[in-house]
Amino acid sequence: IYTKAEMIFTKYILTSLTIGYFLIIFAYSAKILITMQWPTGVVAWISVIFSIVAITTYLFWTPLWEEENSKFKRFIWVAIFLQTIMLGLSIWMRIDEYGITESRYFIALFGAWLILMSIYFIFIRNASYKWMFVTLTILIIGSQFGKYSVMEVSKKNQIMRLQKLIDSSYPIS
Repeated sequence: IYTKAEMIFTKYILTSLTIGYFLIIFAYSAKILITMQWPTGVVAWISVIFSIVAITTYLFWTPLWEEENSKFKRFIWVAIFLQTIMLGLSIWMRIDEYGITESRYFIALFGAWLILMSIYFIFIRNASYKWMFVTLTILIIGSQFGKYSVMEVSKKNQIMRLQKLIDSSYPIS
């Protein structure tokens, strides 16, 4: 159970911050989709920061959930889902243009995790937040070792892009 200060912080400050941030980022995303002018690299970080703020809000609200708050709980995950779609579009454009780097790999992995967590929390009525930590831990550990590790994937992708660039610059006669 929270103290009065923690309750006020959760209900009135953190919740307002999340809703306000969502409205701003939603309007910004709508502007991007209407004008089709994508900023350079900003959308991914804005989406990541929003997701972190929204998940933090969700975690602070977890002890306070009651039936009347279930709409807000679903709102948080729908908002994260919508922003993750924008995150996916922006990171896909960067990977398509410049290839996979370590940071793009981790943002794409985080985006895939956000999509899965959003779907889980939107559709599973008694979803447990412990799965956020379990799945994120598995993804982080998995991204460090083996054929699909961040370094291996990034290195192979950049070498392949370099080879294509060399082949197109100096065609074999």
